[in-house]
Order: sequence, then C-alpha cells, then structure tokens
Amino acid sequence: MFQCSHCNHKFSNIRQLNGHKRMHGPSLGKVNRTRTDKLKKCLCCGNTKNTRYKSKNPDFCSKKCHTKYKWETEGILSVVLGNGPKEDIIRYFKEENLYHCHNCNINQWQGKKLNLKLIYIDKNKNNKLTDNISFLCPNCYDANI
Repeated sequence: MFQCSHCNHKFSNIRQLNGHKRMHGPSLGKVNRTRTDKLKKCLCCGNTKNTRYKSKNPDFCSKKCHTKYKWETEGILSVVLGNGPKEDIIRYFKEENLYHCHNCNINQWQGKKLNLKLIYIDKNKNNKLTDNISFLCPNCYDANI
C-alpha cells in the first residue's frame, strides 16, 4: 500500500501514486489548475468527479449517463412525434406503464412478463403516433388474425 505524503490518499501501486503526485503541482498541497479546469459537469447527473469518460461527447461522466440523456432529450420526443423505431416505442410504453394487452389488460402470465405484439390500430405501419399504437398478448393476437 502506497500513500501520498501531501494528502494521505492511498494507492495499491507506485505507478498510481506517481500519477497522483503530478496533480499536486510544484508546491506542496496545491492542485494543478490546468488539469482541473478541464473537468466539466455531466449534463445528465451533474457529477464532476468522473467526467473523463472517453467518448465522442465529453459532456458525460459515463456511457450510461450519455444514453440516458439521449433517450430523455431525443428518444421520447421521436416516439411522441411518431418517428421512433419499434424498440423505442416499446420502451416508451413500458416506462409510461401502458405496456399491456389492449383486449384483456394483462402484461404478465403466471408471474412472467409477456412479450406483447405491437399493433397499429389503423393497420398503417407508417402511422407511429402513440394514439395509433396498441399491444396484444399472444392469445388475443392469434384470435384477431
């Protein structure tokens, strides 16, 4: 176990300790401002600790935050406007607690989640507005065909 003599932070190996010491700069205990100025707040969670997530977009602390922010800003809007792909439509209905059979109003059978079939009320697959979308359980789907 290695310990920084300036801030008493503990490290498992000497390489981590040496990398950490560079943060203190030439004077003891003083943090190097050029490195901390690069830290930004994550647009999703506001975290500033781990904003060194290496991606095409450095405004997020993790891929999880990046995808969550993208869903909340773009994904939901595309579904509501009728432009979203099938996977996003299903996700939206699940999050809004609207993912249940249109006929019998169930979404699970014997404690297991059902894989409901997405149907378009007016039979037009290009009309992806939420008012035109419904779900059927396998039994009701087979009965309606």
